[in-house]
Amino acid sequence: MTKIKDKSIVSGEQITENCSLRKKLVGMDKGLSVYCSLDKDEEDIKIPFTISLFVTSEKARQLTQVYLDNLGRDECWEVLGNCIGQMSNMDYWQMRLSILQCDMENWGSTTLKEHGYDCTIMGFRPKTTTDLFRAIETNVKALASLLGQVQQMLKTAPPALYGYFYRHQRTQYCEAQAVNDFDDWLMHSGIITSDKLRSLQAKTIAEFVNSGILRCCIASSDIERSQVDIEAFKRMMPGKFHYEEWFDNAYTIFNRTIGWQGDIIIPNYNCAGLFIFQHWDELSQEQVYSIFYLDKMLELIREMMQRLPATECHPACGHPTPERDMNLENRIKKCISLLMAERYGDEPLFNIQGHWQAVYRILVDKGYCRDSDFDGFDTFIQRVMPDKVNKPYKKDSVKSISQTDFALPFERWHYDPQTSTTRKPYDRMVSIAIRFKQILEEKGL
Repeated sequence: MTKIKDKSIVSGEQITENCSLRKKLVGMDKGLSVYCSLDKDEEDIKIPFTISLFVTSEKARQLTQVYLDNLGRDECWEVLGNCIGQMSNMDYWQMRLSILQCDMENWGSTTLKEHGYDCTIMGFRPKTTTDLFRAIETNVKALASLLGQVQQMLKTAPPALYGYFYRHQRTQYCEAQAVNDFDDWLMHSGIITSDKLRSLQAKTIAEFVNSGILRCCIASSDIERSQVDIEAFKRMMPGKFHYEEWFDNAYTIFNRTIGWQGDIIIPNYNCAGLFIFQHWDELSQEQVYSIFYLDKMLELIREMMQRLPATECHPACGHPTPERDMNLENRIKKCISLLMAERYGDEPLFNIQGHWQAVYRILVDKGYCRDSDFDGFDTFIQRVMPDKVNKPYKKDSVKSISQTDFALPFERWHYDPQTSTTRKPYDRMVSIAIRFKQILEEKGL
């Protein structure tokens, strides 16, 4: 029998987003199943096995608390899946722990040292096997309670949480295939035009829709389908393209996750993230990667479209015409004017040049401007600048956002005393961003 002499088994590894809570929960569950299946001639490994179960239970408890804290900040790293329901029920765990409890309590009058184990485990030094079991039981009770709180928070989670989840998952995806495919298309397409890019965009979307990934969603209604011009979309496709029988329904569902700015698709990551989150256990890794592949391809097409000279849009596609784009800019100008009229106590809400960073952040998050494209934002804001503003706009005052926490999407802003010297300026910027976002949405933007 392997002995562990006065050794710290685990010193406590740092918890990061790379630590999977789901794997720990599944590992705990499977570990208890394996323990229950041990034969009489395997009793020598029961104590080290139980030590391992304590380590897993301790780490699972810690990770669940981190997961819960992140939900409180509208952040989420991973899907816990269907297991969360039963694992939040202490009756389930009591059943799983019964054989372990019986064994450890039967040996409870003998110290672990007498068994040959004198160890410190993650700062815990049990004297008997009963102590070891009680520590596991305490962790599991805390785990069940925390998972119950996770369930409740997910029921009322804001859409921004799923946008965070989507962006985090996409960072795990290798973009090389999409980049290579797009570069290959560029090499064989001759002179690049808006029409060619629109056709590639439509074909990329149609191939994704045809794959059937979206069939697990709630089917679209007749009213919802009537609001999507499917025939106009199909007119951009090659004549012999084969449409699967579910195409019209799935294309309608796809439109829940995007918006249009002229011919350019603006993804709604909140909706896309919710879809992946809700159907995680139904989707294969290949299918999830196909979503990120589509996203990257559309991003590359969008960037190329934005670099081309302005061309006439086709009203038949159901997308905004230049006249409607001008109306859009007038509406944004009106929203900025309304923001300038907002009050913060007895003074204007918007009162320093740096507050233009909040305007920039919300316009980028909503897809009206490109992230980190300060030249493009400068051109855009000059077109939508109202006649009267509380503080003049300066490009440099917005460009400096890259050195602050405000460079993150608004849903990920959080107060950090190490980077924000005092709380009031941060709260003021948040108030401006929230109000501007509300004004835009009140005006249908």
